[in-house]
Amino acid sequence: MTTSTACPRCPMCCGKFSYLRSGPHVGVAIDGPEYETIAMIGTNCCLPSIEDVVYANWLCDNYGMDTISAGNIIAFAIECYERGIIGPEDTGGLELRYGDPECVFKLLELMAKREGIGDVLARGVRYAARKFGKGAEKFAMEVKGLEQSAYDVRAAPAMGLAYATADIGAHHNRAWAITYDIEVGRDKYTRDKAEKVIYLQHVRPLFDCLGCCRLQWVETGLSLEYYAKVFEAATGVKMSVEELLKGSERIFNLTRAINARRGLTGREDRLPDRAFEEPVPNGVVKGFKLDKEKFNELLKAYYELRGWDPETGLPTRAKLEELGLKDVADALGL
Repeated sequence: MTTSTACPRCPMCCGKFSYLRSGPHVGVAIDGPEYETIAMIGTNCCLPSIEDVVYANWLCDNYGMDTISAGNIIAFAIECYERGIIGPEDTGGLELRYGDPECVFKLLELMAKREGIGDVLARGVRYAARKFGKGAEKFAMEVKGLEQSAYDVRAAPAMGLAYATADIGAHHNRAWAITYDIEVGRDKYTRDKAEKVIYLQHVRPLFDCLGCCRLQWVETGLSLEYYAKVFEAATGVKMSVEELLKGSERIFNLTRAINARRGLTGREDRLPDRAFEEPVPNGVVKGFKLDKEKFNELLKAYYELRGWDPETGLPTRAKLEELGLKDVADALGL
């Protein structure tokens, strides 16, 4: 059973409340599941029913685990098991199979308790791939160590660029660019896609800075001018949309600088090899895969548009000073 839910006083009702009225997990109730959970811990692990997804979602909530990362790494573990990279001796005798709800539930428990193979998986898909060895890294879908969320980039160069350049890794929260790929052409690697990704990387985090929802802008086309008006009404500070976005650009460059101090440079702006090597097997984009040479050119265009060093992918002193971040440039020794 599901009902629509909303944040207090919001008319959008974008959420769902689910309650299991029958089956082995009767009585379980959650907010959700939403798209990412259904895709990553449901479809990605081939769970056979929405009830199984609801229960897995409930387990993640109670264990304090993210459903995107959990679904990603469980599917990775199952694939490694099926390919013979790991075996029963690594899993404590647990047979890992796609479409087996009990397998998914058990792996969630083991990760939460840091027991057996769960202790390895709980450290993330990059760590697990290196631990397993035997070529497992090829099957780890991650960027900068963060498990990829539920958008296949093989037919979406802009979305791939958004994943590759996001400060936290392969997450759609910084720039949900796949709709632009669909709009202008999935096979295009044009400069406007880099421009769009940068624009979204300023707009979407701006909502986090304002402490407000982005759904009205995304789903109903509410003009950003209204957010500037609301900001002024709440704070008494008058700022244009352009000024607000400049603040968001400043934050994006600052997080890039923080990453640089922690050893993350342009070398980490890369996608899993599978995005370039394994074509989509079926569906409307059958046969699509990213062209690595064209994608790298798109990445170079992105660096140029951002005013970053084309070799290192780091902000230049000129860009940081333009944004009022001279102290950051000094700290980086630029």
